[in-house]
Amino acid sequence: MSMADKMKQKAIPATSVKRSKKILKSVKRADVIELNQTMQPIIEQNRRELRESWETEHDKIVGC
Repeated sequence: MSMADKMKQKAIPATSVKRSKKILKSVKRADVIELNQTMQPIIEQNRRELRESWETEHDKIVGC
């Protein structure tokens, strides 16, 4: 028996929910658009902060 097989026997399922193709709830397209518009400023801020941190820190050496 391989180590992978032993670990599979000991594994605990991540969830007890059974998979199904049944649709429980649908989301309106208008709600998706509204959510995307709400998230857009946050995404832009993250991009701006990433760019700024790269510009200030890209030449520094990290290590021992």
